[in-house]
Amino acid sequence: MGSIYHAQGNLDYALFYFQSALNTNSNDKRILGSVYNNIGIVLKRQEHFNDTLKHFQKSLQIDINFLSRIHYDLAEIF
Repeated sequence: MGSIYHAQGNLDYALFYFQSALNTNSNDKRILGSVYNNIGIVLKRQEHFNDTLKHFQKSLQIDINFLSRIHYDLAEIF
């Protein structure tokens, strides 16, 4: 829903639905990283740059941790 509202330019609703997605307590870190990134994108369009940076950093940290596990798994194969 957040992506649809974002595409329509309804940033307040987009932000609401992306933030609601964080409250689902998802254990899938890839999804959480994506949600934090999407929130950052919306906040950037709203020119809330300090909050934008915080959400992009959270997304990046999750993605780095996830990717490092993938690289480790790949290294074990070889």
